[in-house]
Amino acid sequence: MLEWLWDAAVSKILAELQFVDTPASDEDWPRVWWIPTGKLTLLPLHAAGYHMNPSSTERALDRVISSYSPSIKALKYARRNSQAEMEFASNKALLVLMDKTPGNPSLKFAKDEVEILKKHSPQFYFKSSARTTIKKGRP
Repeated sequence: MLEWLWDAAVSKILAELQFVDTPASDEDWPRVWWIPTGKLTLLPLHAAGYHMNPSSTERALDRVISSYSPSIKALKYARRNSQAEMEFASNKALLVLMDKTPGNPSLKFAKDEVEILKKHSPQFYFKSSARTTIKKGRP
């Protein structure tokens, strides 16, 4: 289905927008706001493409950052209000490292991923905790 979706719609849309290659590593990636209607809302436009060949770049994921909006009006409203909220944006981020979760396989790269985020996001203040207690259920 993802290949069909790529061939039938997404590749043509990205070509029309001139997003035909993977952006260079030092470039800002283009953002596409998908505003599907009807039954198209059930399809993963952002995931369209040829995923079985790892060297292929015939995938939406390799060309753009995808976002969704239910309507143009909602997108316009959200973008207008996000500018106002930027003035109040916080420089704090919460990273929860769960490399070991009871009942699930270990995530051997979780610690590395947190370190990468810290390294590439110096504008954020990160707080670490050695707390290992897991509460079951909610009060």
